[in-house]
Amino acid sequence: MNKITKKLASIACAFTMMLSSAATCFSAAPAETAAFSSETSAKISETALTGSDEVLTEQNIALYPNGEEAEQVITLNGLMPKGATAEAVDVSEQHEGVSAYDITISSGEEEYQPGEANPIRVEISDPAISDSVYIELWHIADDGTRERITEFSITDNIISFEATAFSVYEIVTAPEPLPDETITAQTVEELDGKGFLISNKEGSNSYYCMGQTTNHNDKNNPITVIQKTTKNDMDNAAVWYFNKNDDNKYLIYTLIGEEKVYMKMTTDGNQGVMALVPEADATAFDVTPNTNNNIKVGSVFGAVC
Repeated sequence: MNKITKKLASIACAFTMMLSSAATCFSAAPAETAAFSSETSAKISETALTGSDEVLTEQNIALYPNGEEAEQVITLNGLMPKGATAEAVDVSEQHEGVSAYDITISSGEEEYQPGEANPIRVEISDPAISDSVYIELWHIADDGTRERITEFSITDNIISFEATAFSVYEIVTAPEPLPDETITAQTVEELDGKGFLISNKEGSNSYYCMGQTTNHNDKNNPITVIQKTTKNDMDNAAVWYFNKNDDNKYLIYTLIGEEKVYMKMTTDGNQGVMALVPEADATAFDVTPNTNNNIKVGSVFGAVC
């Protein structure tokens, strides 16, 4: 497995680099919360609910959570109670990520939930949604239970999926997961734009670099630094991304929530540490292969983790 070596004086710190796919991140300012329903077009395709006298018809409902002049549009297509109405409320301000919508279908004074037997096709059109980043879709029930929806598609800022229950649907960006089989970088060029795990090998154990911890040794100037996991704890490791700049050096970052934070060589008192900072303050590293078929990241003040 390939490694990245960083040096503090004569102290070497080796990292194992395990490849995953690249990912970028953005956040969108949520629009004002509002709820609107539009006209419902129904084709007479009636089906009786099992164990109920309620009749379902094939319907298509368009919703405009931020008003008909806004770019956000939600469409529902499927079997619903005859004469059903629906509304969608933009609740993005209450959630992290790209956007979130609270969707309700009503039959008279009762809420309607389609269930597994009659899923409804949902399309959410929102300029903040992009297929150029790794997207996760979550259904959040009224009791706060979260369910990840894995079957969906994204085309032209529209996310489409089948829904069996309605409440809040949250769309977030996330690092693309590592593959089941670890892939290692064989050349420096393979680093650019890709994500890796970074680890220290100590005897038979590996310690992986986590995203952040706050160091309070200087209360007036606290810094965010990189910390290692417990031994062999890959699940809590952060994914680190390598972006080459115009000088053929690399900026190395990870994601904390929706924010990119970059490695910066720094000190805490007399101790060398690697801080996490905004891109403008990041250190650009020289990256070259060495004679041991590892990857070397130029002189660094302090072990990364």
